[in-house]
Amino acid sequence: MKHLTLALVVCTIGIIHSQTFRYYKVGQKFEMNDNACLVIKKDLRLLLHLESLDDYKDVKALKLVGFKDIEFDMDSVITLMSEFTKIKSLQFEDCDLNNLTEPLSFLPELKDVRILKGSSFNENFFFPLLKDNPVEQISIQASDPGLMTDSLHLLSQLKTISISSNNTFLKANKTITYVVGSKQNRKNIDLAYYGNFFRAETKPAKESKQTSAVASAKFKPKQLSCINQPIPGIDINDTLYLFNSTSSIRLQYESGSVINIDRNAFVTTDGQNYNGPVKVFYREFRNPVEIMLSGIPMTTKMNNETMLFKSGGMYEISAYDPQGNSLNTRSDSSVKIHFALTDTSENFQFYSLNDNGSWATTSPSVLFLKQKL
Repeated sequence: MKHLTLALVVCTIGIIHSQTFRYYKVGQKFEMNDNACLVIKKDLRLLLHLESLDDYKDVKALKLVGFKDIEFDMDSVITLMSEFTKIKSLQFEDCDLNNLTEPLSFLPELKDVRILKGSSFNENFFFPLLKDNPVEQISIQASDPGLMTDSLHLLSQLKTISISSNNTFLKANKTITYVVGSKQNRKNIDLAYYGNFFRAETKPAKESKQTSAVASAKFKPKQLSCINQPIPGIDINDTLYLFNSTSSIRLQYESGSVINIDRNAFVTTDGQNYNGPVKVFYREFRNPVEIMLSGIPMTTKMNNETMLFKSGGMYEISAYDPQGNSLNTRSDSSVKIHFALTDTSENFQFYSLNDNGSWATTSPSVLFLKQKL
């Protein structure tokens, strides 16, 4: 788990649009119009009408339901659809997309993808299969607002990702903009959250009963050797969260930043699964005074030239068991941070600090907030 990261990125507020479809089952007659969606479900109807699928090849929207097992795996189903080249919207419900390995390049007009209830998928396996499609919008029904973003840069036409806890995509509770791509080819993707995600509550969220912030004097993690505080031991926004790792949890920091931690997200330093109480130490450095008092080195070497950082905000995070032994994350996406930026400049990158004082560019599982929640 990275100890210290320097966040330097921009975000803005965005808007998404949705389309309502009229659904028809295989075997039913319907007009081939833009809002007609053919539903192909793994049931007896499909087997009875398998030979007549060609009658629907001009349909513009397709919904696949119930394909989870090897008998009718996703690659086999997609092969059946290979002549459905006019599809603009592709929907999955109760499907295992992890069985899908073939690119969807045979759909040259595909703009809208919807992953609905009961479907399982890995973003970094599925998104690359869409890299040759002009996909502009992806809608996902999920129980967790987090998202693995490593492969988003492959979707060159993507404008919006909508994430809902209950399949409601009518009015976003919050929209943030995520910046992806290289410095020379950077683009914005709007992340819109629906359902119960980030909805204002009149009483504390349930997970708040699992957490508590304690004074920094009760726990102080070991600092990197390259950090030299001008006033040793000073508390700079130190916050300690206590919870059990067997439950997923959402932690909110005073700046508006949010930390989403998956269930069973941690392993010991020797790679063994860890299930038990966890201490997560977290703090942010949000202005020049805090950065100065932290003792964090703010220079780096580029082409043998010493460069001075301009910070858009920094955070430090580390995890421990009750005895103070360090814990690592199970994967790069086990802990997702929605970071509230302090600067909206566009020429920023993302760095992590090494123990020897050098900074390295990195791509952690972090989203960026322009405003407080």
